[in-house]
Amino acid sequence: MERLIVESLNHSYGFTEILKDINFELNQGALGLLAKGSDKNEAIDKSQQIAVQFGLERRDFHKFPKDLSGGMKQRVSFSRALIIKPSLLFLDEPFSALDIGLKQELQSHLIELIHQKALTILFITHDLMEAIRLSDRILLLKAEPGRIVKHFKYELPQMQRDNEYIYKESANILLDKEIIETFELGVK
Repeated sequence: MERLIVESLNHSYGFTEILKDINFELNQGALGLLAKGSDKNEAIDKSQQIAVQFGLERRDFHKFPKDLSGGMKQRVSFSRALIIKPSLLFLDEPFSALDIGLKQELQSHLIELIHQKALTILFITHDLMEAIRLSDRILLLKAEPGRIVKHFKYELPQMQRDNEYIYKESANILLDKEIIETFELGVK
């Protein structure tokens, strides 16, 4: 069973290069590919490949994290998480600070990875359309006390969900009487 716990992840570890960031080279030791036994040259090569797949350019590889845009930092985060080929990935609002174009690009990349590698993702979001685009199942939660209000399951593969499908399913959820009552969506 794989297990990776990441607390308070940010981009201020003092990395001097993006590739070191993707390889998890921290002051206290090495994680990721290096911990799995890859030699340093192999780890760098694989890191470069995944960074390019996520839209980084080779000239970006030697930038300091402080010199990266928010979108570039998010690309590094996805590269860092996926370089070790996990079977399970936890994502907490991964697209919330991104512009619509980059959001759709990274979502499409994740959908492709899910399709190719049967990657399982536990995804937390407040964006209903994003949840419908990326999820097989959606659990709507309500706070105080935290509980599942409703469960939705989608059989149509993510790659086949176009905007029309996503808009229609969003409307269906927002028109659900239980959802309207629970989240006080009715007209006042």
